[in-house]
Amino acid sequence: MIALTSKNMMYVNRYYHPVYLFCRYVVYVVLHVLFRICVVHPENVPREGGVILASNHIHNFDPPTVGITLSRYVSFMAKEELFALPVASSLLKTIGGFPVRRGGQDRSALRFSFDVLEQGGCLMMFPEGHRSKTGVLGKGMPGVAMIAKRSEKPIVPIGIIGSYKIFSKVTIRFGTPYYASPSESNQEIVNTLMNKIQQLVDLGHEEAKRTFGD
Repeated sequence: MIALTSKNMMYVNRYYHPVYLFCRYVVYVVLHVLFRICVVHPENVPREGGVILASNHIHNFDPPTVGITLSRYVSFMAKEELFALPVASSLLKTIGGFPVRRGGQDRSALRFSFDVLEQGGCLMMFPEGHRSKTGVLGKGMPGVAMIAKRSEKPIVPIGIIGSYKIFSKVTIRFGTPYYASPSESNQEIVNTLMNKIQQLVDLGHEEAKRTFGD
């Protein structure tokens, strides 16, 4: 299996790698068997060019669930502890994961993120920095703002709605892309982003109550 490094990874063409396509197919089937996945406005994600996907984080299934809704290879940060086992590490790297050290600035993960965007790739980030145990959107961290400003790439906010209970509905709602203003502080960018994510989550909950009652 090809090692995941910024030197040999082509983030635009990796989508067509046979190992990735096989893993994607397996994940697609499993997730669609387990959950009722609904996708809203996936067309808001640009078909090409570097882009940041910024989402709330409610479950470990979030990255692959978002990934199977798009016709793009999605790279995403995952806590380095998940890469401890060789099999898990190989699988995560194949489907787009790369390790990040929590609790401080991880320069290697930052460089990797910029490489993804500069090569025209799709980078998924969770501004909260960790999963929400309650499902309530937490405080955003400044990392996504810093990367967005320096890379000058658009941000697509995402709201994930659902409990991930077996056979329950999980909705992925994509917002419209926007650029972080160079004149804004990192905190202002994060505040704007978190508001956009919260609006998407609220829309999803309101729609679920009106339509399905779940």
